[in-house]
Amino acid sequence: MTRQALFSETSPGVIRSSTCINALDYGFVKPDVRRSQLLLTCVLAGCTVTSTSDQVPTFETYVIRDLQTIHQAEEAYLSQFGRYGELAELGPGTSGARTPNMHAADLIPTTLASGEIHAYRITLTRTASGYLIHANPTDHKTGRHTFYSDQTNTIHRDESF
Repeated sequence: MTRQALFSETSPGVIRSSTCINALDYGFVKPDVRRSQLLLTCVLAGCTVTSTSDQVPTFETYVIRDLQTIHQAEEAYLSQFGRYGELAELGPGTSGARTPNMHAADLIPTTLASGEIHAYRITLTRTASGYLIHANPTDHKTGRHTFYSDQTNTIHRDESF
């Protein structure tokens, strides 16, 4: 089982890893940056460059962005309510309340708050020190990897599939 840190908010736009993993395919690099520029940057930074011919499944790209959205929502929720929220609490809720509150903060879309999106099941668990997020593919044909993260905002990929 190999684990790899893909992205960290502590250094935006930088993949924290010894391997430069198709950053362009994951959407972490602006579209106008050419693949050759990205590869040169990775080599100059001392990273090892993997094959760029491997395409990241679209659903994996989406779920990484969803995890980033959850991180941003958790930070906003913490500043508003003094604690981290559950996945459903981050969403708009179902009660129809017009004003965001602790039970329906309206920080993420309903589809993401439901816990199933882009062929992944997302679970969020509050812990004593923060929270833990897991994103598991619901079908291994659409997603090959499990992703996980916590309040440190570093997204990891588990290559066990």
